[in-house]
Amino acid sequence: MSDLFDAQTKDQIESRMVQTLHTLTDTDKTAIEGSFARDMIDTNAVEFENCYAEMAMLRDAAFAETAWGDYLTLRAEEFGIQRKQAVKANGKVTVTGQPGAYIIRGSLFQTQDGLRFYTTESATIPADGTEADIAVLDNLSSGFKEYVPLSMNLVQMDVRDKALIDFLLQEKFDTVIHLAAQTLVPFSMEYPLVDADINIKGLINLLEGCRKSGVKRIIFSSSAAVYGDNQHLPLTEKEIPAPTSFYGLSKVTAESYIRLYCLLYGMHGIILRFANVYGERQGETGEGGVISIFARLLHEHKPLTVFGDGQQTRDFIYVGDIAETMVRSLSYEGLATLNVSTGCKVSLNALLSVMEKLTGQIPSVQYGPRRKGDIRDSVLSHEALQKELGPMTFTSLQDGLSRTLAYFSTHP
Repeated sequence: MSDLFDAQTKDQIESRMVQTLHTLTDTDKTAIEGSFARDMIDTNAVEFENCYAEMAMLRDAAFAETAWGDYLTLRAEEFGIQRKQAVKANGKVTVTGQPGAYIIRGSLFQTQDGLRFYTTESATIPADGTEADIAVLDNLSSGFKEYVPLSMNLVQMDVRDKALIDFLLQEKFDTVIHLAAQTLVPFSMEYPLVDADINIKGLINLLEGCRKSGVKRIIFSSSAAVYGDNQHLPLTEKEIPAPTSFYGLSKVTAESYIRLYCLLYGMHGIILRFANVYGERQGETGEGGVISIFARLLHEHKPLTVFGDGQQTRDFIYVGDIAETMVRSLSYEGLATLNVSTGCKVSLNALLSVMEKLTGQIPSVQYGPRRKGDIRDSVLSHEALQKELGPMTFTSLQDGLSRTLAYFSTHP
């Protein structure tokens, strides 16, 4: 089949337009970053990216072999064929992996030939080596105890509780992974005291417990929000933080506390600046929450709201890649700050186009005013991450969204 209507990225289109401009004008000056011509190329490249994505969808929808959802149903009806409703099949599978790993009921798997299935029971891969004792501390303000594996100890507690220090003294943990936070940018702008109380005072309480109990290593989840609206894309860790929200400011402050505690008290520390995380079981908060919101609304056939013109870009990273990064961090020694990202920027409009293709639904989209504190464009470099923790293969947006949408279609 011809590749005439294949989807193309903004960077591919932009590169081709710059080359064409150079050929016509016989100079490089008109294509310099920040010039009027380059700004026009950037703007048009975004629109062309969306056009190519839509053309690719139209091409695929036109043929029975590549059509999906309602489009495939319509193609079948043209030939007098009525598509039957899909039915669930049950079977037994053997899962191999790290000894002691816990597989949660409802986990999505995919075989090498593309067959996907959910597990109907929880199970543990038989352990033949030393297992780690893992405790999960959560106040369950947004999480659910059903998501915590039975093999782990769930302690219901707030990170600000003074009892946290006694708990750490009692358990004597080797490593602490700190994920607890207030993650809503609009909330931080309206309630900065609460944001600081959780994200800064809560962290200090935890660090005091780590210091007193002899914790050797702390892994901290920071955010791309620390960079603010910086357009030196892709952003590297060398950029000076300049947050535009109190949430981003709280993360910058937390990073400084961690670095100083590590230097003063001899702890290993690794600060992971997450891009926009998404995936199964995600709530509707935080920077990556837009995907879970869209997924739920698509499933319910309700209109979607985009704040701004939809051309703002994000670097969406699948939660499985985040988990792998944290596992690799467990053996890290030293002090480092690393971006965790795919290195690919995706506009919200392009995101909607991919979700439309995967679901076969054409969403009703409403555009609202841009929210205070929101970043216009964000994409992070992951070169330092791969240098420090080793090469990684990141989940593509289409694969990650496919898993996420499949989950939300069965867990409304």
